[in-house]
Amino acid sequence: MGQQGIPLDHQRAEQESLRPHNATTNREGYREYKSRSCICEKCLSRSQCTESQNCTKTVTRHVWQDYVEMAEDVRHTLKYKELYQRRKETIERVFADAKVKYGMRYTLYKGLTQVTNWVKLKFAAINLKKLAMLIAMRKPSYRARPFGTAKQTESPSLLPQ
Repeated sequence: MGQQGIPLDHQRAEQESLRPHNATTNREGYREYKSRSCICEKCLSRSQCTESQNCTKTVTRHVWQDYVEMAEDVRHTLKYKELYQRRKETIERVFADAKVKYGMRYTLYKGLTQVTNWVKLKFAAINLKKLAMLIAMRKPSYRARPFGTAKQTESPSLLPQ
């Protein structure tokens, strides 16, 4: 017995019959595989596989499905479980702040182009604010001072004495 209780000889026949001999890919990126009826009609386990009258089995699979499965396997490793826990502290925090602090819960614009431009402008402003705060924390000379309390430096007088 192989996977899911299906006999191994049936699995081999299924793999043989589902080769992409007449596979087509639709606009959404799904590839459709159809089995050969000459192989399936002789199979003893056909009832486990398909009940179609013309003895063909159709399997639909996205062209990127292999990569989706690979990412799903990696996501369940211990290393990536720890990284995924940090996601809510870093990535999701940005979107939460955008909704709460910067009024991005709703939009006043209609249309994908206008909303996209609005979001880009908002995030550019957020990034500029972060950059200004980072510079202010790293270099004390750039810290904002109250008006009228500029640092006094000795400069040569421009007026003749």
